Amino acid sequence: MNTRAPYQDWLTAVALILLLFVSNAGDLSAADLIQLDVEHKEGTYTIRLEMELDVTADRIQQVLTNYSQLHRLSPSIVESRRLSSPRDGYARVFTRMDSCVLFYCRELTRVEDIYQTSSGDLVAVIVPGQSDFKAGTAWWRITGRGEHSLLVYEANMQPGFFIPPMFGSYLVKKNIKDELLTSINRIECCASSLAQ
Repeated sequence: MNTRAPYQDWLTAVALILLLFVSNAGDLSAADLIQLDVEHKEGTYTIRLEMELDVTADRIQQVLTNYSQLHRLSPSIVESRRLSSPRDGYARVFTRMDSCVLFYCRELTRVEDIYQTSSGDLVAVIVPGQSDFKAGTAWWRITGRGEHSLLVYEANMQPGFFIPPMFGSYLVKKNIKDELLTSINRIECCASSLAQ
């Protein structure tokens, strides 16, 4: 005897259709993509991306440090602004994001302290008490190769919010990958427009 309510079968069908759609969405042509890995272990997501871009390193850095325009780089960022810096050499940056996995959406806030290393890398460290994340660090390494650049992005983040278990880590990891590829393509586009 089937004890499932009719609406449960309908929800299952909708979820499967959406899963198929999301699995094919965001597959961007990334001919210059060298590596993109997203791992999940004990509540922490670890990301590594390596990609060749057809713009100079200084233009990429210029785009990444334009903190009031970060919404141009990510489809999920709806607001970004610079806050009072905690100390010299650091920029404190606030971002508000609308993040969705399938039909589950949530507004997230993130505050990061960003600084530049002596080698020119950009490092962003999440401020936990002011963010919807328990912890996190992102590292942008940009190496100039004439008119091209090698961009290496490494990050780890620990969400401080509930992720429904029905999504599992696969969908969340896929969402992170799609978002990151879209952002990198937008960074390249914005950096190219600076050259004109």
